[in-house]
Formats: sequence, structure tokens, C-alpha cells
Amino acid sequence: MRRRIFLASVVGALAGEAVVRTLHAAQASDNPEGRGSAGPGIALAADDIAAFPAPPAGFDEQRPGIARGSVAEFSYASAVTGTQRKARVYLPPGFSEKQRYPVLYLLHGIGGNQDEWRGYVRANIILDNLLADGAMVPMIVVMPNGRALADDRVPPSEKTFTPEHIAGFAQFERDLLESLVPAIDGAYPTLAERGKRAIAGLSMGGGQALNFGLGHLDAFAWVGGFSSAPIRGRAPSCCPIQLVRRAACNCCIFLAARRMA
Repeated sequence: MRRRIFLASVVGALAGEAVVRTLHAAQASDNPEGRGSAGPGIALAADDIAAFPAPPAGFDEQRPGIARGSVAEFSYASAVTGTQRKARVYLPPGFSEKQRYPVLYLLHGIGGNQDEWRGYVRANIILDNLLADGAMVPMIVVMPNGRALADDRVPPSEKTFTPEHIAGFAQFERDLLESLVPAIDGAYPTLAERGKRAIAGLSMGGGQALNFGLGHLDAFAWVGGFSSAPIRGRAPSCCPIQLVRRAACNCCIFLAARRMA
């Protein structure tokens, strides 16, 4: 049972923290995306009710006396950009080349990069704590840069919503499937099958996760989107339109196209 629900535990925990931090950033800075982006602010009325409870106290803080994983820099050749691109890879405590691991691809928002989940949400600390609590099984978590451009740096705020910048997030679909996933499977002892591979993201990364994951259920058995950017273009033909509509309305969804046993 624990193996079947580990993705919901991990993505749910990261989602809760990401949503709370993003909401606090919006309240403090009038910026809906948190750090590194620009756009119209979120106006919170006095009667607005939080959709998610506050995370447990200390769940994103380093605990003394528990085993800790590591975050490595990973470089791969992109067939889309023609450049070497970078991602961050979380390896669980006790990582061993002799063991094979499921993989979660975790995507950032429009103003982030490969360091956003580790730096802003403290994803590696949350993952360590979940492992220590027995709430998940050991896994590899890949945190890529979701803009597939030759220059994939976070742009100045006035260029955040330009067509050229947005196009990089759409182009990441090919970069992910044709370059990053094969590179990760080649470099790490992964369980290289769709039943052991997941994709999830926040905001722009949530929109990417829904588009790419639902559009490629041959590659991903688990898909998570929270505070997702609106889905653009034709809905994936493999999915019920009711599900796509719920996703487009920024519902938080977790799918198990096949049980991860």
C-alpha cells in the first residue's frame, strides 16, 4: 500500500508547501508567481478561504539526527537547443548504484529555474523528512530548467511573458522526452518504465506537467498539477475531456494511469 501512494504523499507535501509559499509571496509582493517573475497581482478579499491547510510546523526544516539525501548538478546534451543544459537531481539517503529507483520530474513556475524547488520550497529537505517519517519510498527527483532555450536563464521581468520566452516552455516537451529522460535513465539506476515515472509541477510547471504527462501516458503513469497554468492548444486525445477541464480550472489532480506496485 505504501508503495502505491508514495507519489501522492510526495507531490501532496511539495504542493502544499509550494501553494502556501506562493500565496504568501503574492500577499507580500503583489506577485502571483513568487520570486523572479512579473505579472498582475493577486487581490485577496477578506472572505477568501485558504484551499489548503497550513503544512505541519517544521516539515520543511532540517531535522537533526535523520539521514539526508544529496542534490547533484546534472548536465545533458539537448537535441532541441543544441546546448548542454543543467538540472538538479535529488538522490535519497543511502543512494546505491545497486538499487533501482522510481523517478519524479518536478517542474518549476515561469520565473524559476532548476534551483527553484531546492532554494524556494526546500524540496530536498521535505523529501528527507518524508523519508524519515516512512511516508515515501526512496526515489530520484529531477528538477530541470523548464525553458528549452539556448539561453535558458531567467529573463528580465519585462520579458517574462514574451512569446519567445513562453515558447521555451512549450519546447521543453521535446527536450524532456527526447533528451532529459533518456539521459537520466542512462546516468542513474532508474526503474526506466512508465509505471515508475512521474511528472508534476507548479504554475507554469503544472501546465507543462498536465500537457506533457497527459499527452504521453506511455511515458508517465503519474501526473500532478497544482496551481497549474491554463492548458493551451488541443486537449490530449487520450484523456476524458472532463478531466482536462478540471485541470484547466487549476484543480489539483493526481492520476494513476497504472498502479505503481
